[in-house]
Amino acid sequence: MHDQAAAAPPSSTRPSLEERRRDIERFLAANPGIDISSQRPLVFPSYTYLPAEECSFCQGDRDGRRCLGSPECLFRYRAGFFTRQGGICPWCREPLPADLNTFRPRGPAVSMDHIIPMTRGGPVHAEWNKQLVHDGCNASKSSRVTPVALVLAIERGVEVLDFVAVSAQPAPRLPAAVVHLFPPLRLDRTHGCYVSSLTRTGYRHRALCGQNLGVDWFPVHGSPPAATCGRCQERREQLGPGNAPACSGARCSTDLAPLPRVS
Repeated sequence: MHDQAAAAPPSSTRPSLEERRRDIERFLAANPGIDISSQRPLVFPSYTYLPAEECSFCQGDRDGRRCLGSPECLFRYRAGFFTRQGGICPWCREPLPADLNTFRPRGPAVSMDHIIPMTRGGPVHAEWNKQLVHDGCNASKSSRVTPVALVLAIERGVEVLDFVAVSAQPAPRLPAAVVHLFPPLRLDRTHGCYVSSLTRTGYRHRALCGQNLGVDWFPVHGSPPAATCGRCQERREQLGPGNAPACSGARCSTDLAPLPRVS
């Protein structure tokens, strides 16, 4: 966890121990809900990291953003959300751990969640699209679009993408051809960014119903046929269809319509 923190900052920029302690006192005063009593200093041959001290690399700011390259930086970053949320997880409404679980290997871990899911078109780096939740709550929320997310999307002018419909048969397809659904964006691990799922439809994908899709699947433009997988439709309703077509933009035809809601 502390491999990056083990590399001590240059001695010329290293604040004194007393300066770091005063900074920690100011930090705790500004974040009264944070509890670091369970944490211990991390001692390295050339440097000792105090609990809740400022990041040694970016000093809290790099081009307007934290670097998040060390546990210290991540702790203070999470602390800001903890304080703004009053120490409550927005998903389960239960208290978040006061030490943010950054340094303890056990306990209710916390993680950053995107209110408008990234796989549904939510901004990745926008601070207003982030919240601090329990790790289990983050997994439970998944790519769900909540009423809060829809309101936020309207306020910020963000399109919440619907799910992509794909078929095993290219057009013209048979009326009985089964159509499956899956999230419109996926993580391109090679380039570390989110791209349209239609760039390689079905490749290493699981449909909303859990079925593995092969490479020979084709996007369904417009409303899906009546043979759409029932489990996919049910799951789509649970996660929220969104307010924009699944593949709007240059990659798809301009007459693409959102999938209809299931009554």
